[in-house]
Amino acid sequence: MAFVDSVEDYDAFAAEYNALFEDFDGWTRTQYQILLELLLELAAARRVLDCACGTGAQTRGLARHGHEVTTTDASAAMVRETANLLRNDGLEAATAQCRWESLPVQLTARFDVVSCCGNALAHSPGLEALQRNVDAMAAVLDSAGALLVDSRNWERMLDTRPRHEVLPQGTYAGERLVPIYTFDWVDWEIRNPLEILFLCLEPETPRHRSYRFSFYPFRRETLRAVLRSAGLEIAREYDSPDRERYAIVAHRVL
Repeated sequence: MAFVDSVEDYDAFAAEYNALFEDFDGWTRTQYQILLELLLELAAARRVLDCACGTGAQTRGLARHGHEVTTTDASAAMVRETANLLRNDGLEAATAQCRWESLPVQLTARFDVVSCCGNALAHSPGLEALQRNVDAMAAVLDSAGALLVDSRNWERMLDTRPRHEVLPQGTYAGERLVPIYTFDWVDWEIRNPLEILFLCLEPETPRHRSYRFSFYPFRRETLRAVLRSAGLEIAREYDSPDRERYAIVAHRVL
């Protein structure tokens, strides 16, 4: 069985998305430090695009450190959550609902850095869409710009095919919650079903809420090939200490 995600699925999830993080403020700080470590160019970057921004953890960190940030997501509700986060912190960034493939048309600016993190590319519905999405991000880079993408290490996950991933328990909107990812593995480079559960730990009436999505597991070499096909040259690759994720920095071929 395969699922086809809609923007409405992510709109419904937006209000509860931050419950995935035990400490969202800490997550914001961590995400900016990760960007600094991965992107040698970031310290001097003025114009930064955070696409597939979710609820704005990276956007918030970038805005706090003085970058001129534009932030986009296909989900209007995710963009609203990001805008509310920035407004509550007294920060500024240009926000827009925008799909990846519409970036070159909808955005007039060109960017020193484009960041697409949080395993966002796995939401592409297939190889052709993955190529279109990367092409669109490459198209809005300045001539000397850098693109940063990250991904789960799908090769490693498909070796073991874990059924569940349990995140740390936290309190969100007054509820004690345990977030759980449930994977239904099918095969490489097709859509695989994913369910995100929030188990509510109320003493007398435990219950859960569920959101259904899908993911597209691609090999690292597939992503490298897609980046090269978009006219980008891979500059650096990084693996997380536990090798559960990796990141790639690529530049335009001049």
